[in-house]
Amino acid sequence: MTSKILLFGEYTVLRGSAALALPFPMFGGHWAFLEKRGPHEGQQQLWAWLTYLQDLQKQGQLLHDLDLILLEEDLERGMFFESNIPTGYGLGSSGALCAALFTRYVLKPISADDAGQYAFLKKIFAQLESFFHGSSSGADPLICYLNRPVLLKGNGDIEAVEVPNWPQNPYHFFLLDTQQARSTGPLVQNFLQRCEDPIFAQEVEDELCPLSEVGIKFFCQGHWESLYSVWQNLSRAQADLLPEMIPAHCLPAWENGLIRGDYALKLCGAGGGGFLLGMCKMGVDLDTALGNVCIEIE
Repeated sequence: MTSKILLFGEYTVLRGSAALALPFPMFGGHWAFLEKRGPHEGQQQLWAWLTYLQDLQKQGQLLHDLDLILLEEDLERGMFFESNIPTGYGLGSSGALCAALFTRYVLKPISADDAGQYAFLKKIFAQLESFFHGSSSGADPLICYLNRPVLLKGNGDIEAVEVPNWPQNPYHFFLLDTQQARSTGPLVQNFLQRCEDPIFAQEVEDELCPLSEVGIKFFCQGHWESLYSVWQNLSRAQADLLPEMIPAHCLPAWENGLIRGDYALKLCGAGGGGFLLGMCKMGVDLDTALGNVCIEIE
């Protein structure tokens, strides 16, 4: 299962705007088995997750039938999830795990091509992922499972979309490693609490939401010059409205991009750490501008 990137929609999706997410094959994970039996760090959470799912099954609350007997047998045989997706970095590490579990243990498979089932799949994945986060939208596992770009509309509709061949354009996208993990839950809770202030909520809806919506449109249309302008505006708006989501040691690089004009940073998911998502003009020396903590997206 591949990881995912939320290209647009961080936080604004909580205020009713659309979000665009893409599979990100640079990172991923798969089931593997230990060569020798015995305790394994990677299994501890899986055993607890199995208990959680078994309890839901006993209570008749599991939304879709899973072969938990086979899962238990596989765990006893030393199965674990081998992954290079960094945890707490906004790339959907738990989402990939949920998608992998559903794929292997679902008793009545649901095709990734069945668009009419996307909303139901999202609910299933929200339940599976709630073990890790306490609550979940189910979006991350859905994107990992479908392995295609997904548009999450403000009205709740979900649509698989075609996107242009984005590396072949005069701009590049990259990830900036903040070199610190974060937990999504507290950050989202902080945002929701701030939205109880009607002035802040209105600023989000008047500034961030329209930028996210038009950014999605320009990206899908391949209008790169226009997209870069929106990206810069979104970078400034996030710095003004969500400064606490940007790690303090990354603020100089964030501001420097806006001053230079040849690259711009935005949040990648919840922010607070993990990766930041950047867009830059072709030919920019990212190592010189930002150091050797950038990963170019190809």
